[in-house]
Amino acid sequence: MVGPGYGLQFVPWWFCAVFLQRLLQFAGISSESFLHAAHGPTDQDIAEWFIRTAIPHEQSAIETWNESFLGVEPDTEEKLAYFVKTRHAIDATRTDITTWADLLDLEEKRHVPNRHATAIGGSR
Repeated sequence: MVGPGYGLQFVPWWFCAVFLQRLLQFAGISSESFLHAAHGPTDQDIAEWFIRTAIPHEQSAIETWNESFLGVEPDTEEKLAYFVKTRHAIDATRTDITTWADLLDLEEKRHVPNRHATAIGGSR
């Protein structure tokens, strides 16, 4: 679990940390700068700071980064076991969900289209 108030019940803290680290690296923002800005009064203030501070990228680079993030799957047996257990707890019928991003969307009750991909951990 991530801390109270974040709405993330099942997605592990290390996934959020890795995502943030990758995003900050891509944006050219140090973790120290982000932590300082994260004390802003609202999410909107933080988002506006991020947009002002991030290194500009071509749209194609942004799309490439997004695609690489969206495709991240569990990369160890331990993470896979956690992933399958978590996915099952949220919705046991969604064995088509194989990426952390889709699992996060599912957990936050956003629509996740059926992926028709090779399911991972369907029998666990």
